[in-house]
Amino acid sequence: MSKPKKHLQKVKTPIGAWVIFLFLAVYAIALMIPYLFALVTSFRSINDFREQVFGWSTPTLDNYQTLFDTSGSGFKYTVITSDGAEAYYDFIGLMVNSFLFAIGCAAANTICPCIVGYCTARFPYKFSNFLISLVYVLMALPIVGSTVSEIQMTQTLGIYDTIPGMWFLKFSFLGMYTLIYNASFKSIPNDYVEAAYMDGAGNMSIFVRIMLPLVSNTMLIAFILSFVSFWSDYSTPLYFLRSYPTLALALLNYTETVGTYATDQMAACILLCIPSLVLFACFTEKFTGNLQMGGIKG
Repeated sequence: MSKPKKHLQKVKTPIGAWVIFLFLAVYAIALMIPYLFALVTSFRSINDFREQVFGWSTPTLDNYQTLFDTSGSGFKYTVITSDGAEAYYDFIGLMVNSFLFAIGCAAANTICPCIVGYCTARFPYKFSNFLISLVYVLMALPIVGSTVSEIQMTQTLGIYDTIPGMWFLKFSFLGMYTLIYNASFKSIPNDYVEAAYMDGAGNMSIFVRIMLPLVSNTMLIAFILSFVSFWSDYSTPLYFLRSYPTLALALLNYTETVGTYATDQMAACILLCIPSLVLFACFTEKFTGNLQMGGIKG
């Protein structure tokens, strides 16, 4: 006997779902338009851009060649040394400073909240509750004018105008990441810890060898988001790194003083966006994947 065929019933999509989808599609396209405009403009000549702002012309690399022309109005930043002389950083020097600043600050901004989040979740004492409450309060209160006190503190400690000093300055747990780590560690079943204690593991061994691998995806995402934030940060190098300018600070100076043409400015912006785009392209699965951690199976 032949088995009866099962007829799948089609589910009609509600009109509201289509409206939401259309709204999100239009919103996504609207977000992409400025980036596409900047990309196209960076390959146009200034004469073509002046004749027709929204148009297409023969692509050219003149704008990017101008950025690397340090003998002229290229992408560079001039600093005043301690002896009063002028020195300039070219594109390579600015990129090195940017990577050192962004990677170090992102690592500090990832590790410190992870440690505090683990301690407050694993050891729920009154002081742990105080730290979590402090994070909530400082996130709710607008802290205005702290830059001056931070400058004075770094000058007193002798770490002002040094890249490692900025790593120390960003080694803080006062932010959203502490709450994320706290919730992540609380969601891990206590069976992991009890099994490790039975095998003779200590608190440090449990944290490094068991807990950190379980939240590795969360740490990676926090590091990437922090890196992108510090990579595009120009205010911190402007106030704290006078001798070690970054690409973001040089871009600000370039658009305000040197780069008077929109095509040159767009080319500089595209170059600054490349590292962030590469990171998101390489770790797309980490952002879109499921970060939920299950319990012990077996």
